[in-house]
Amino acid sequence: MKRVGSADPGAMLEVARAVVEAASAGEEVEAYAQWTRETRVRVSGGEVEAFSEASAGGVGVRVFRGARVGFSFTTDLSPGGLKGCLDEARGMARAVPDLPDAFLPGRQEIRPLEGIFQEDPAEVGRERKVAIALEIERAALGSAPEVVAVEEALYADQVEVVAMASTRGLSASYVRSWYSVSCSAMARRGEETGTGFAYGLARSLGELSAEAVGAGAGGRAARSLGAVKPPTRRLPVVFDPLASVALLSALAEALSGEVVEKGRSFLAGRLGEAVGPSWLYLLDDGRDPASPLAAPFDDEGVPTRSVPLISGGRLLSFLHNSATARRAGAAAGNARRRGFRGIPRVGARGFRFSPTGPKEKALREAAEGVYVTEVLGAHSGINPASGDFSVGVRGFLVEAGELGQPVREATVASPLMEMLGGICFVGDDLVYLGPLGGSTLVVAEMTLAGV
Repeated sequence: MKRVGSADPGAMLEVARAVVEAASAGEEVEAYAQWTRETRVRVSGGEVEAFSEASAGGVGVRVFRGARVGFSFTTDLSPGGLKGCLDEARGMARAVPDLPDAFLPGRQEIRPLEGIFQEDPAEVGRERKVAIALEIERAALGSAPEVVAVEEALYADQVEVVAMASTRGLSASYVRSWYSVSCSAMARRGEETGTGFAYGLARSLGELSAEAVGAGAGGRAARSLGAVKPPTRRLPVVFDPLASVALLSALAEALSGEVVEKGRSFLAGRLGEAVGPSWLYLLDDGRDPASPLAAPFDDEGVPTRSVPLISGGRLLSFLHNSATARRAGAAAGNARRRGFRGIPRVGARGFRFSPTGPKEKALREAAEGVYVTEVLGAHSGINPASGDFSVGVRGFLVEAGELGQPVREATVASPLMEMLGGICFVGDDLVYLGPLGGSTLVVAEMTLAGV
């Protein structure tokens, strides 16, 4: 058996199968094996500030004995290490209280998912990775005379192998990879400073433009100079793709079956109700290759699919793993783990709105409003349980359908339910930040206030 250290799904599947084959009578066993390799390059002042390459692998084991479930994990993939992990999970299963709804999903047909692994980042030389990060910085500094510094120019890539096996007949694996580039730039005019950020993610390195990301961050920083504190009023709000992720994050949490069954979601009890305009579609597509978390099966081995959450403006479904799906009488497929060290919980993979038009129409749709490029204080200002949404923002006023005066020291606020009902445009400029697919989003009316 190959040791962990290469992007080989067959080797990891052997690890998972070895655990399952050691199952004893009267127990069911599941093994989740994972290996990742990640590179990060950060530059500043024309020099490499940090270069890191790291790989890690291990296996998480769940043992089911009736209504009791034990869990353990290990990074020691030798026969002795795997046996010790299985024995520890067995011991946990004997010690923990019963979980009446605990069960191991049965084997299901898993369709392959093309496009999530296009090229191995290991084949991209270190010199090229450094060159890309340096190009990002140069492009930002050259984008406008006011750009005086790049706080961070970052290149990153990752390749991941996941393999699962169980006593229910599950035996499957996949490999996926992605590349990302980002930049934070600072501009100055006199004593005033402004910042700008840009980001890109793709499966293939050729799909990313270091120059565009650097120039985008620098241009935003320069345009933010001369910002004013806006007066308080009600107006349309345009969220750019990365800013719209704040709203998507709140909705993803509120639509979690775990959160809903605990009564901690403003959408609890609203299945079948109209919660948005009749054309609004919100889905979680675990098979969208554009998402870095797309996979042929979820972290319980259940086939992924496109889950319509809001369709035609009506709330149709929540996100479920096997346990919450059984309790709710719904379909599973949204189990996620934080690697082999974690147990499966509920999580999104390709969470996004369906677009309604080209992004260029967004400002015309808003006419007179505010264009948000950055959301501040999302963790404290957004509450998926109560439905409150009140966050600090930076951006620009929208005047006659064009970007106008930059704004600072401002907040936008509205109940989340009113925001859903007030969405009037979704752009076609999808950008994934983890499992959340942001796009230009127009909300018809929110409160903008200077602070």
